Amino acid sequence: LTVSSPTTRTNSLGSTTGVTKASTPAPAGCAMHPESRKRIVWDCLAMVALCIEVLTAPLQVYNVDGVFREVADVMHWTTTGYWLLDVPASFLTAVYIHDILHS
Repeated sequence: LTVSSPTTRTNSLGSTTGVTKASTPAPAGCAMHPESRKRIVWDCLAMVALCIEVLTAPLQVYNVDGVFREVADVMHWTTTGYWLLDVPASFLTAVYIHDILHS
């Protein structure tokens, strides 16, 4: 368990300016940092998968044949595979709770 405490900053008059996240080390074990490049790319892929789902889900009502049906099937199974892998990826991502990183 990696825990990082928040820090406060003071200005030149001595008053605190708020709580900011302290620099946090990488989570221990196989947990992924929530602000890592890998996690951000994974979340961007989620937006792409969601757009594909939103655009193609209504088209499943219609009975289409040919190349369009094959492309739609491939996109459907690709996004289904992404969502299937997203569940364990979410479980393996550390989280901030009250500005403290928990892994």
